[in-house]
Amino acid sequence: MGLVDAAMVSRLGEAELAGVGLGAVVTLGIMGFAFGLLRAVKVLLAQARGAGQLDAARAYVGAGLMIAVWLGLLMAAFAQGMASLAANHASSARAAEAAHTYIAIRSLGAPVIIAYAALREARFGYGDMRSPLIASVIGNLLHACMDYVAIFMLDLGVAGAALANIGSFGIQLSILIYVQREQGLSLGRAEWHAQKRVLEVGSFTGFQWLLEIGSLLLLSLFLAGTSDRDMAAHQIGVQVTAFSFLPAFAVAEAATVLVAQSVGRGRFHLVPLVARETVKLAVSYALFCGCVFILLGPQIVKAFGTDTGLHHVARLVLVAVALQQVFDASTTVGHCVLRGAGAQRRSLLVAILCAWGVTPGLGFLLARRLHWGAPGAWVAMALEMVAASMLVWWHINHLGWVNAARRAYRAGRVHGHAHA
Repeated sequence: MGLVDAAMVSRLGEAELAGVGLGAVVTLGIMGFAFGLLRAVKVLLAQARGAGQLDAARAYVGAGLMIAVWLGLLMAAFAQGMASLAANHASSARAAEAAHTYIAIRSLGAPVIIAYAALREARFGYGDMRSPLIASVIGNLLHACMDYVAIFMLDLGVAGAALANIGSFGIQLSILIYVQREQGLSLGRAEWHAQKRVLEVGSFTGFQWLLEIGSLLLLSLFLAGTSDRDMAAHQIGVQVTAFSFLPAFAVAEAATVLVAQSVGRGRFHLVPLVARETVKLAVSYALFCGCVFILLGPQIVKAFGTDTGLHHVARLVLVAVALQQVFDASTTVGHCVLRGAGAQRRSLLVAILCAWGVTPGLGFLLARRLHWGAPGAWVAMALEMVAASMLVWWHINHLGWVNAARRAYRAGRVHGHAHA
């Protein structure tokens, strides 16, 4: 959906695209902890199903929705104050106004957006990749229509893009609620108590997402203060990557489910096999995308307005994106394997070392001091992924996850009997 917003808003101007880019990263940063936290729903549900504890699995779905609602309300309120603060970092008045508008409106949909994320993770935990994909396709198609109507026909501009984004998530949430009814969806006492387990397991992943997105946010603030053109090119890179990375992300999510189910059954020997096969698939796809970005970059950037200066910077960004995405695929699969095995702490440690030990300092040096702008920022992110990939796979290959998997297996047995 971010890609649709970027393509539509680029017609309003470079400043508006820069402002929406900053606003999108800020709202992602605000909701990032919740997105990471709710990944525990998928892991716990898959482990419970692997152990044959269907009642416990069902309870985690309702627990995820409960957390999504109260956490979404808190984040929506917090974002209103952050809108003005973030807008101060824009390089022009038009970009600042666009950023403020986008953050203030889109954040109001936080409960809906986070509830969708909770149900999506639940469907992944059930091994159902099809329903979230169908919901996403329908939501994106309708989002494009709503974007056009709101931005151009109703002349709402950036505000229209934010409203269309919320509406699209509402449609996807409705579809997943309908699908989830087959396995059961309740918000009773069992679900209320299951929140504690979700918070315990998900807090590490939540903080990891907060740190990783915080690093991206800091880098975006560096670029926002450089020029509208660099921030707009950065937004193009972020949204093209987010869209093209979806299949690799789905493969990584499948790895989480398969590993979690293996751990739930106590079949730890399957974890390395799942890890190897999924990383081969994800990296092969990312290499293909990288070739597309390099060879067809000039054609891709033309979808984002007619500014030739912006197109030149965006093409350089896509070259760096090609490298970044390959190592991002490897890193993402590695993180998902560790989380599925219950080794969230090791995954968090890698995120801290790389997201904050590499990207902010190197990004500032390349983007601001050496005046490489947005391409320099993406070179920094690519090098972060190289370091993260090496570290996360070192943990996997040296069996650093085994003790955590054993603890997760024992904890799953205890909580499963409690729900029974």
